[in-house]
Amino acid sequence: MGLPVLVTNWSGPTEYMTEENSFPIPIEGLVPASDAWFRNQLCELTHSFTLLLSFSQCGNSNTLELGAQPSQHELQKLMRWVVNNPKRAKKKGLQARRDMIAKWHPDKITDMIFERLMAIDAIIQTRNITRCPPLAQASPSPSSSADGSKT
Repeated sequence: MGLPVLVTNWSGPTEYMTEENSFPIPIEGLVPASDAWFRNQLCELTHSFTLLLSFSQCGNSNTLELGAQPSQHELQKLMRWVVNNPKRAKKKGLQARRDMIAKWHPDKITDMIFERLMAIDAIIQTRNITRCPPLAQASPSPSSSADGSKT
């Protein structure tokens, strides 16, 4: 789409965002993810461009889930800049699209997964760990009869 993206400079989005392809929003700190700021402000913050806020979730009910609280002041400055500089903002959005295609295209992801699996396989081989045979080479298990004996 090539739209400018304002994104919290925290957690997962830092993997793909740069100063050249997005508008990172500095954080003021971490707050409980259920904080009222997150609930009450999201609707007011979105306008005619994409706004992403990232949350770091622990996934464990015994731990406190924290989210990054973006700087509201910096967010307002960035939003004003995007509105006042639509051509330059669009240029960043187009760069984001090019970067996403170059680094995160499904073919690239497939290559990354394959490389990681090969690295894991190399570790298994160097540690002399017994591996399960591939499914195509696995011998069928004997069937059991009703009395529990093998047939």
